[in-house]
This record gives sequence, C-alpha cells and structure tokens, in this order.
Amino acid sequence: MKAEYRKAFNKLKKAGIAVQESESKNYGIFWINCETDSVETQQALEYYDNYWGSKFLNETLEESGLYFEWDSPAYATVEIL
Repeated sequence: MKAEYRKAFNKLKKAGIAVQESESKNYGIFWINCETDSVETQQALEYYDNYWGSKFLNETLEESGLYFEWDSPAYATVEIL
C-alpha cells in the first residue's frame, strides 16, 4: 500500500474504525468492515443509518485521493479517486 493510502488507513484505524488490509484487488486499496460492534465504525459508516459516511471519514479519504464504495451492507471498499 502506498504511503499516502497508508496514512488514511492508519488515521481511520486510530479513530477506532474497523479497517482491514485488502488481500486482493476485489477489496480495493483497503476495506471497512461494517459487521462490527464498533461504535466508531457505525458512526463513520453504516449502510442503513449513515449510507453516505461521516464527514470525518470522507475528508480523511479525500485527503489521500480515496473514496469508499459499498459492496454490500457488510463492507465498503476504499478505492482511488
């Protein structure tokens, strides 16, 4: 993972958001696990109650040239803008 993407990954992880490193390109640069009990993840991104994501999540991703895209209610992949 490039340093600029790692910066966003680490910032989100430090904030308590359930980010996971991708094992294949099918999961983007990295992905966000939304099947967690993490309150921080649910506040940042939740398919039914926070579909568009929080301001913090979107700003953090955009600073690194990234965005998220839902693949299912269970997870969102993070992709390059």
